[in-house]
Amino acid sequence: MIRVHILALMMIVGKEGEHIGLFVMEGERLSKWAKNALFNGVFGTDNEIVFVSEGVPENDSRFAVQAGPILVKDNSAQSLKLKSDQQERRIVVGISEEGRAIFLVIFDPNSLFIGPNLSDLPSVLKMFEEKSGIKFKDALNLDGGTASAFYSPDVSLAELSPIGSFFCVK
Repeated sequence: MIRVHILALMMIVGKEGEHIGLFVMEGERLSKWAKNALFNGVFGTDNEIVFVSEGVPENDSRFAVQAGPILVKDNSAQSLKLKSDQQERRIVVGISEEGRAIFLVIFDPNSLFIGPNLSDLPSVLKMFEEKSGIKFKDALNLDGGTASAFYSPDVSLAELSPIGSFFCVK
């Protein structure tokens, strides 16, 4: 199993900086699940197992954050019907069939802040699977747009507007 260390916070926050939905850090529930059609999933870890779940996780989590929408569930791309949608850079977490958490940033190579419509993400992930050979059991949209960033040894994409928190994985 891959061990994921969450070194910093990642949460969905409202305009006033409050948590939107479930947020658990080091086993302490900082905010409760909020029913929301768009933020319908949870990314989390329970000891050494990482997961994406629909709704409140059944087990006690060491870390969990509500986000969404769910893009892939049980190896099946989900159909998203959204009232409004925009082309934005997207940050996604997928859980591989081997149980690894894989973070992806998806953007237009001609503009670092533009990417696919949210409703197109399930099909974009399927194209990624075909090209990479990595299959996702589950996947969840984490965030996107100008308030998203991604830093790795190979990629550095800065935010345009302030970010409230980050995932840091080692």
